[in-house]
Amino acid sequence: MNHWTNYVPLAAISRLEDMLDDHIVVRVVKSRKRKWGDFRRQLNGRCLITVNNDLNQQAFLITLVHEIAHYNVYKQYKGKVRPHGKEWKVAYKDLLKRFLDRDCFSSEVLEHLTAHLHHIKSSTCYDPKLHVLLDDKPQGTPLKELEVDVVFRYHNNTYLKIKDRRTRTLCKQTSTQKLYTILKDTPVQIL
Repeated sequence: MNHWTNYVPLAAISRLEDMLDDHIVVRVVKSRKRKWGDFRRQLNGRCLITVNNDLNQQAFLITLVHEIAHYNVYKQYKGKVRPHGKEWKVAYKDLLKRFLDRDCFSSEVLEHLTAHLHHIKSSTCYDPKLHVLLDDKPQGTPLKELEVDVVFRYHNNTYLKIKDRRTRTLCKQTSTQKLYTILKDTPVQIL
């Protein structure tokens, strides 16, 4: 099994080890389409963090720190606060600040990550500029480049582009006629 230390910048390993304890297990798992990482409390009392194996080192590090913040909030509040509420934002910001240097991030990611800390979102995918920098495997055309009424494929579903909004695009899934908003920078396949 791949160990998480193989997926983060060398300079981050000791800092991360200081954040982990015996009650937490970190597993590297195969890629999931809709999330980069996950935190769960297990029945045996231990906690499990999973992170996708196809992330670059910078994305893996941010995702792991994100999930460790969930663990710290769980330890302190025992599930009595919102998953991405103010307590989590404070914990995440505090942990991530420990890695804001050129040993862990490129200058471009570092610049956007520093700005990201002033307006923390529940996921880096909700910060389009940061998400594009971290996702080194986009496939397709960014949704924002499509004209209105163009049909496209995303996650094995077919959609019709309806209208651009500030950071998202309103789309209709053609098979169900349901409306969805998708981030404008999301790569899609034009049909």
